[in-house]
Amino acid sequence: LTRLLEHENAERQRELDEQRQSETARQRERDLPPSLQEYLRQRDAEIDMYKSVSPSLKPYYKYLVDEYFQRLRNE
Repeated sequence: LTRLLEHENAERQRELDEQRQSETARQRERDLPPSLQEYLRQRDAEIDMYKSVSPSLKPYYKYLVDEYFQRLRNE
């Protein structure tokens, strides 16, 4: 019986303890390093170049090439 009372008392103390309060996370803006920004810019330029110089392909292959470039952009 005393253990049960001690347990209830401990639970009450834990509920009142202010150490265990939570805070919501804050969104922080993260800047990309300049080298990564430059790489992404170059990659986009290369993709645009390849798209503009694409040879005349049959529709099926043109679709595959377009899908490939779309996946590259989304990475």
